[in-house]
Amino acid sequence: MRFAAWTIALVTAALIGCNGPKALVKKGMQLETAGQIEQAANLYYAAVIKDRSHVDALASLQRAGQGVLDMRLADFQSAVAVNDRAAAVKSYEAAEAYFDKLANVNVRLNFAEVHKVAFARVKSAHMDDLYEAGMEDLAAERFGDALGNFEEVVRLDPAFRDAKLQADIAYSEPRYRAGRSALDAAQYRTAHRSFSEVVSRKPDFKDAANLRDEALAQGVFTIAVIGFQNGSDRPNLENKFRTYVMQEVANSTD
Repeated sequence: MRFAAWTIALVTAALIGCNGPKALVKKGMQLETAGQIEQAANLYYAAVIKDRSHVDALASLQRAGQGVLDMRLADFQSAVAVNDRAAAVKSYEAAEAYFDKLANVNVRLNFAEVHKVAFARVKSAHMDDLYEAGMEDLAAERFGDALGNFEEVVRLDPAFRDAKLQADIAYSEPRYRAGRSALDAAQYRTAHRSFSEVVSRKPDFKDAANLRDEALAQGVFTIAVIGFQNGSDRPNLENKFRTYVMQEVANSTD
């Protein structure tokens, strides 16, 4: 199935690159007649991109594009029916993105208001679910799972409750702990890196900024690199070796 889809995509790309709008519309109609609506719509879209005033291409894209949008919305409704809110959100966003894509080439599709109302309800309930799951993950110190849940909430609605704060905590806490452990073990570079990641995300997280500075102060030391004598017949070898040594020192780890 995946191979077949890949083959169709490859053939479509070849057609788009080698044909003008008229030929693309003709091939699109053949695909549409065969029931391959989305592939046909792709060719019509390519024809419109090549000629924004091509009447047949615009009319064909209007027709086939509506079919593609309706399929996306049918997926949304199916997911709503089985209470799969994550899939519903994904399907609706795919439908909305397709609607916007065609609107950008002046093809206006029918996107019924009823779908927008249904999505608002599903989205709200989905964010509630994600937020509660994130709080449970955070309490259980499953920081990665918590971060994923909160960041999805923030993506859907940046102003939802305190999801942004909770996402910052889920990101910062494990890095802060790793930094403390590294600092206690005198692994100053690792500690500085961990605390820097925390501060870059949430500058006021606990005492991460102070500990970052402490790790830097503790980890800085001076190394004197003496001159090298070149005992070979290769010119400038001593400078190359000196540069290599200094690079290796700079790239060393704890």
